[in-house]
Amino acid sequence: MTIDVTQALLKDLINKRTKDQYICFLGEVMEHVGIEKYAYAYVPFEITEASNITVVGNYDQQWVRKYKQEGYHHIDPVMRYSRRTSEEFFWDEIPVEKITHDRIVYEESAKYGIEQGFTIPIHDAGLAFSTINLAADGDDTTFPGKISRNLPVLKLVTAYAHQYLQAEKSCHLLNVLSSQEKKCLAWIASGKTYEETGMIMSIKERTVKFHVKNCMEKLDCVNIKQVVARAVRLGILG
Repeated sequence: MTIDVTQALLKDLINKRTKDQYICFLGEVMEHVGIEKYAYAYVPFEITEASNITVVGNYDQQWVRKYKQEGYHHIDPVMRYSRRTSEEFFWDEIPVEKITHDRIVYEESAKYGIEQGFTIPIHDAGLAFSTINLAADGDDTTFPGKISRNLPVLKLVTAYAHQYLQAEKSCHLLNVLSSQEKKCLAWIASGKTYEETGMIMSIKERTVKFHVKNCMEKLDCVNIKQVVARAVRLGILG
């Protein structure tokens, strides 16, 4: 990628404001770099949310659906290694002992032309992390060179991917709870029981439970501890 093209792309990036605009931009960058297959993946920090992994890019959609349905991110050597490192890596650099028992993901992805690749991880709060995954056919000898020549731009694009694709989701969640739901959750988070919260708010205990249940559903959580942790992380409870 020439300096002029790089500067033009980065200038264009600054003007992006929405998720859809960024996704289009991501495709343009990959086209300029010469990367045929790419995907941004985000794994939430709550372990029980892992099935809600987000995947955006141009990977074959049949493969993406299978990957998510089978929960392959739990055993995928690339994702497991990404969870443990903040350094970018070529897939063939993953220690052999970490992929011996999990080759099924490699074997399945190869059916969709994903045989070699490069990943840039970005770690969020807690256990959350995201990755930009660039892939190619196994016989593409130009792939490593494309990565090496364009690494600074690819790393910058990865950072912005996390900003655009996750910040938009978080902003939406900030306003998803009603005033009463936030108050109930805040009192529960402070250590009050359902009964005590009801007395403080002058509502029935079952109403408190109803509001808390709504909080869990809206924030995609399965218990009180999890919903409180997520609400705090998103800034809903301050």
